[in-house]
Amino acid sequence: RRQLGRFSGAFTVSEQDRREVSGLPTAFLPNVPMHALNHPSPVPNSKKVVFVGSLWYGPNVDGINWFLEHVWPQIRTQEPSATLTLAGAAPQGVRGLWEKNSGVTAAGFAPDLAALYQQANLVVVPIHSGGGTNIKVLEAMAYGRPCLVSRFVAAAYGNQFSDGKEMLVATSASDFVAKTVAALRLPSSLQSVADAGHFIVSNQFTHTLFTSRVTDLAKAVMLT
Repeated sequence: RRQLGRFSGAFTVSEQDRREVSGLPTAFLPNVPMHALNHPSPVPNSKKVVFVGSLWYGPNVDGINWFLEHVWPQIRTQEPSATLTLAGAAPQGVRGLWEKNSGVTAAGFAPDLAALYQQANLVVVPIHSGGGTNIKVLEAMAYGRPCLVSRFVAAAYGNQFSDGKEMLVATSASDFVAKTVAALRLPSSLQSVADAGHFIVSNQFTHTLFTSRVTDLAKAVMLT
């Protein structure tokens, strides 16, 4: 924040970040342009839950630890065949600790994200700190998968996504449990959520819009 005085304009990637930037011309960027699949596969009838992200990043680590402590044991009690895949680079020791939890796999970097998403019927994003837009949400939607996110993550998008329409939002540990179990028991009920999220990403997180926003702010700043 102390560095903002050096700049004539700023791009923000979330409503949450925009509120923290005052006194500068800003433009909202729809994050990195996503290449959404034209025809993603239907939400599968599986018991596979997935988290994808850089597992060395503090907010991701904190979110996973919270989920494993407060949410996952209750999910496994109600759905013993449920599995959780933690995909992303992380120290082997950390991944080993996570894999001590029943049904959890943390193999590290995933070489084939398409295959990973195709097998999953729910992507969870239990993050409670950090900034930006949690691009992992947009990526999952681009692959046609429903996302269950924390209230903190949902707030980053402002009004772009609605709970129960384009994503699922959990307000507590018990809410994460209930909505995950419901998804595992009746994945077909989430197809409309997956379709709606995929539509938003396909139409609002595009290379054309990204380029237009960058160009417009650059011109405005250069002309002042």
